[in-house]
Amino acid sequence: MKKFLENVFGPRKSVSDSGADTEHDIHVATTALLVEVAGSDDKFAPEEKEAIVRNLTTYFNLSQDEVEDIIAAGREQLEHRLDLYYFAQQINRYFDRAQKIAVIEMVWRVIYSDNHLSGHEDRLAHMFARLLRLDHSELITAKLRVKKERERG
Repeated sequence: MKKFLENVFGPRKSVSDSGADTEHDIHVATTALLVEVAGSDDKFAPEEKEAIVRNLTTYFNLSQDEVEDIIAAGREQLEHRLDLYYFAQQINRYFDRAQKIAVIEMVWRVIYSDNHLSGHEDRLAHMFARLLRLDHSELITAKLRVKKERERG
């Protein structure tokens, strides 16, 4: 399973190794992007929340309770921030390219969790990729990887 996750997400570097003040900050920043995309169609479907929880527990190796706290913190921070640039800046500061691609894959997993891609969700994913300084080809490769992952079940 660990080998599979490394193939899907790439090798995980400890946030504390990268000089981050706390891992919590990067968890909240990532969660804020996922929560934003989940609510972008004016509904936060149960499938979207499940996708967020699954991605955070898997990638960051967090417990269900920790994820619930981080989702609450992400929502609260979203309410107090004027734009998503702040969160993208945190991710850019502490994540390498492979980790940022993993974040975009999480975004696509949340988007496809309700089996529907709205135009707004697609534009938001493109905006996140630009904010995370990823190439368009990396965004599309991540999207196709997630779609193939969903087809396999």
